[in-house]
Amino acid sequence: MDPGTIIVLLVRTTVPFSILRYPLGGFGACLVVDGLHAPVVYLVNQQVFGYTEGVTDYHLLDKFLDLYFLAFAVRASLNWHDDLNAKAMFWMWMYRLVGVTVFSITGLRYVLFFFPNLAVAFFPVILLARRFTPALVPRSGRGYCGFYLS
Repeated sequence: MDPGTIIVLLVRTTVPFSILRYPLGGFGACLVVDGLHAPVVYLVNQQVFGYTEGVTDYHLLDKFLDLYFLAFAVRASLNWHDDLNAKAMFWMWMYRLVGVTVFSITGLRYVLFFFPNLAVAFFPVILLARRFTPALVPRSGRGYCGFYLS
């Protein structure tokens, strides 16, 4: 494994712990680290270490690291007092886990299209809604379409 990937791996496995203490800030930090991993790997490998070979395939590792930091978000969602949103967060994470597992077995990238990462948008939206507009946070299984979610 190249040095840039090792550094990014260490950062991406330690930053998610901040979600447990500061859910929104920690989640934002994880998104920033996730968004900057490719330039950091490039800079560290080529500019710092002079590593000129191609960077190892980081795509699959990236998907599992995303699931890793989302697991911390699922854990933080257990502190919410509304069971509906905590369950929704958990099942969105599980759905993505199935997709990433199928992708890792088959290698077919289009599988991820059918298993989108819904939790990455749901978690901050619920946190922001709880903070600024608590009346808009869904608290029951009664949906806008008139059916019950269970």
